[in-house]
Amino acid sequence: MVTTPSCCGEAMTCRFLRASSFDPGKAWSSGSVSTKDHTLRRAESVCVGDTDPFDAFDPSVQWEQFDQDTFDWLGSHSNDCATCPGEPEVWLNEFSASTTGTDVEYLEIFGDPLTDYSDLAILAVEGDTEAPQEGEVTYSATVGTTDAQGLWLQDVVANTLGNGTQSYLLVSGWSDESVIDDDGDGEIDSDLVLVVIDAVAVNDGGSQDLTYGGTVLTPGYDGNAFSVGGASRIPDGTDSDAVSDWVRNDFDLAGIDGSQGSLTQGEALNTPGESNSLGDPVDPDIGVCGDPATAIGDVQGPGATSPMDGERITIEAVVVGDFQAGGFNGFYVQVSGDGDVATSDGIFGFAPAADNIAVGDRLRIAGLVGENFGMTQLSDISLSSCADGAPLPTATELSLPLTATDYESVEGMYVTLPQSLAILEFFSFGRFGEVALGVDRQFQPTAVFEPGSTQAEELLAANLSERITLDDGRSESNPDPARHPNGDDFDLDNTFRGGDLVTDATGVLDYRFGQWRVQPT
Repeated sequence: MVTTPSCCGEAMTCRFLRASSFDPGKAWSSGSVSTKDHTLRRAESVCVGDTDPFDAFDPSVQWEQFDQDTFDWLGSHSNDCATCPGEPEVWLNEFSASTTGTDVEYLEIFGDPLTDYSDLAILAVEGDTEAPQEGEVTYSATVGTTDAQGLWLQDVVANTLGNGTQSYLLVSGWSDESVIDDDGDGEIDSDLVLVVIDAVAVNDGGSQDLTYGGTVLTPGYDGNAFSVGGASRIPDGTDSDAVSDWVRNDFDLAGIDGSQGSLTQGEALNTPGESNSLGDPVDPDIGVCGDPATAIGDVQGPGATSPMDGERITIEAVVVGDFQAGGFNGFYVQVSGDGDVATSDGIFGFAPAADNIAVGDRLRIAGLVGENFGMTQLSDISLSSCADGAPLPTATELSLPLTATDYESVEGMYVTLPQSLAILEFFSFGRFGEVALGVDRQFQPTAVFEPGSTQAEELLAANLSERITLDDGRSESNPDPARHPNGDDFDLDNTFRGGDLVTDATGVLDYRFGQWRVQPT
């Protein structure tokens, strides 16, 4: 094997090979060119050597003859090649050999789109000193035709590629050899007609382990102390002959079948047959969708305040009310329920910086539990999306009269008021968008009974239990336009008056400014 670093310019190396079982005696000779007592140098016009070991060798075809012991150009080769036809522009682009659980294994190449590379092969070569044979080809596959993105994928049966030191070689000229380093010296045997087009290797930390060409990814090469189970060139085809070309794939299968895995900063998604990508890192506080999470009922508790006040917890729930605009700066989420009717299954998330939250989003949320003027909420939120378009829980029916305990058990939940409730009061409608609804017309207790009397106190309590505030989902003053209880704009063609009936008002129950209220959805 002759390696000529200048063959194809600064970035590439061509390898010219010649092997023959024919014994020429004292010399190969052809015309005026002879290998006896002469120095031969490859002609500058030659870009690819003769790789056929079975044809007759004619030194005059590719070689120039000089006097014996001519050392000019020793170790290099000047040529007229603009490109190197012996080394196609194609790379090993991604591999996966070891993942959590059952290994998901594959090898991917990146080259010209819709190109047949069936003259090439991918080899996995053993490099562990503890293995029966270093240099053993433990897996091979003939490359096929790339797709429109220039990608070709080879799925590999689990537990085939191995978790230790391995080299992955993209080669031409492979002839089903079972071992490429028979003497175990860490070099590809010189008698093989084998051209390495591209290579990458994983060393699991063994000081005597062997790798065969290309970039070597070791434990800690990227700050992660674990051995590399898979990696991607980012972006596709990046090739500067540095470990920085390769980004470790998420070991927990992020990207496989939509799995979120445990992707962290500096890790790549597993993207077999797709363009390589870093993806969005998972916040370790949030975890992965489907992981265990704190029940909202446990956060709310059966009382007026949360038993977890001041704790940072993680929940997973569906958005039932989006009120990021209008001054609320947040949203309500709810789970299907824990079976405890004394504890609410909904909660408010204060998240001014959250973007693109919508009703039906299933979110995983890490946040700090706190009480905001009598309402339990999460703040200092980090979140990730698990799904969109999730079905909402059935709205819980509320029928007046209700006690404070009744309200607490559904705080932050999706509710509906099936009764026909009269508009009792709208003094704050113009400024805050509020109307008071009640079972029936109510009288001022002291207008009916003597102030301070038991009857007045009882009537006051009854009035409060039989009324609820229907809000407009905004906290800003003097909203323009005002929102009619039917959901449309309030104007001269869409008005209401005291005594009008409201039925099936539906929204989220919350507690603000000392009143229980429904924020309509």
